[in-house]
Amino acid sequence: MSLMTTIDKGPASRPAAGSAKPAAVLVALIVAIVVGGCPPSTPPTPPPPPVPPILDFPAAFRVQGSGTVDIGDITLPGNVRMDYLVYPSGRVVVSQLDAWIGDLDIVVTFLWWETDRERLRCNRISNVDPIVGRLTGDRIDFASASSSFVGLSFDQRDSAGDCPGLARQVEVTNDGPFSLIHDPDRRRSELTASFTATYAGNTVPLAFRLTGRFLNRPPVAAIGVGPPGTPWQRIEGGCPTGPQGKLVLAPNHADGLVLDLRSFSYDDDSRASERFDIKFPRGDISTEQWGHSTGGKYAYLGEGRLLGPVLFRTGMRHALLLTVTDRTGAKARQVCVFQVAVL
Repeated sequence: MSLMTTIDKGPASRPAAGSAKPAAVLVALIVAIVVGGCPPSTPPTPPPPPVPPILDFPAAFRVQGSGTVDIGDITLPGNVRMDYLVYPSGRVVVSQLDAWIGDLDIVVTFLWWETDRERLRCNRISNVDPIVGRLTGDRIDFASASSSFVGLSFDQRDSAGDCPGLARQVEVTNDGPFSLIHDPDRRRSELTASFTATYAGNTVPLAFRLTGRFLNRPPVAAIGVGPPGTPWQRIEGGCPTGPQGKLVLAPNHADGLVLDLRSFSYDDDSRASERFDIKFPRGDISTEQWGHSTGGKYAYLGEGRLLGPVLFRTGMRHALLLTVTDRTGAKARQVCVFQVAVL
């Protein structure tokens, strides 16, 4: 059954006797257009807003190393631990750098007699502020005097290895070369640094030569898509593309393009099974979160390795975002940008 509504305009809508001639009405209309301008036209449909730019998202690393530290003409064992961020632009920010130096006795003698002995135990230096450097190739360089450190040293170490009592404070600056070899693919890290320590008005040169390994590297985010209902094993990796690899895709639904999503993300820090000698590339991944934008802020789609079906509406540019976090909090992400249109 269909419903129809009829409107009777009544007598008032019918032309009355002696009404204006058609020619007069035409002249009046022309005058109105000349005086008042053309009637407003329908404004064109604005283009879709641009997809938000990919932010300068850093990769987080943690390294630990050991080697030697020269204090003047004395060589001691040393250790270092660093947390730092590497941005896509090559900018590097060290949030935490801790270095430990072996125990040391400074003996003052006159002729053959010992006149004084300075005991330095649990020696440690740490950065005061974040240290900014730049990555070129596999080398991170920090400018001279770009960082300041504070050092602590104790008089004694007990049988448990702890150092009780009050600590001496030492000021340390990098007044010489300070660089780090950054090679996460081969898990190689090397720190070379020349510092100067100041204590009680005396200055002592420090030279670090430490070789390390990566305690943590960020995961790798990788997106995969497939038609709705595709078994997850058959979903292929890569961003959605149209014919001939173009970023314009035809809809497969009345409202747009419907896809199932799969994360192919992995983490090189995942441990192998000690029993079966099998490595689980996803073993260190904690969360996988999906987001979507058509020009504004990213909206939360869901969480997990598999997600779908998800509708991407026709006539819009879409940005599909996958953010992966490992068990230490290090993150990585991938963004797929495409448009859905009738081809």
